[in-house]
Parts: sequence; C-alpha cells; structure tokens
Amino acid sequence: MNSGVPHAINHFAANTDQPSLLRRAHLNQAAWQMWLRQPLQGVGLNQFTNSLEKYAASPEIVRFVQPAHHSLLLVLSEGGLLLVFTLFYLAYLSKNHIQLRTLFIPVAIFSLDHYLLTQSGGWIMLLLFLLMNRQKPSHSD
Repeated sequence: MNSGVPHAINHFAANTDQPSLLRRAHLNQAAWQMWLRQPLQGVGLNQFTNSLEKYAASPEIVRFVQPAHHSLLLVLSEGGLLLVFTLFYLAYLSKNHIQLRTLFIPVAIFSLDHYLLTQSGGWIMLLLFLLMNRQKPSHSD
C-alpha cells in the first residue's frame, strides 16, 4: 500500500485487515493519483466519485463510492492547487476576523473525514464554528 500518499492511514491499513481502513487508504490513493495527473485544476468540484473508477487501484473500491476521507486530499484532487491557494488566500484575508488558533479543531476533523465539505450539515457546522469563534472588534476610546 505504498503509492506515495503522504498519509498515516496507509501505515495503519498496511498492518491490518480492517475493511474501513483499507477503503480509506484506497480512496486516499485515488485522490493522490487524481491530483498527480491534474495538479493545477484537479478533476473538478464534486467530480471525485465520478472519476474514481479511472484512478482506483482496487476494483472493490469503485463499488464503495465515497469521496476521499482526508479533506485536503479531496480538495487537491477536485480543485487542484488553484483551489488550495484560493482557500489559503481567503483564510489569510479573514485572519483579522477569525482566531487562527481555533482552526485546529476543524483541521483535525478535515484530516479524518470529508463530511465538513461534502454534506450540508457539515457546512452548517463549519459555518457556525467559524462564526462563534470570530474575534470581537476592539473598541478604543
């Protein structure tokens, strides 16, 4: 299970027969391959599952149609470097409004699952989290 994917899940998947870990590793490998073949623009937003058959190393994974569970790999595979740089730029612009240290919680979730990006409930939770953690404007008298 060594495809060059820089992700710890591959280490765990290589040492187990747990189907969930193996599927996640295969999905992450497919995402990595998508990004390697189209690094600038990716395969297109919401096109991961449509493109999975072309990039999957295992035919079993195609029956298990889901996006990559590692959100950064999902963003890279679907939007390429253009989307990643755009998101980092938007985060940079909002640094005066959001306490960056509070982003550690969603970043941890992003590394384990895709639901914050692929499900409407995840978007709502992420939006609420960001709104609740906005910095209060300082009033200087």
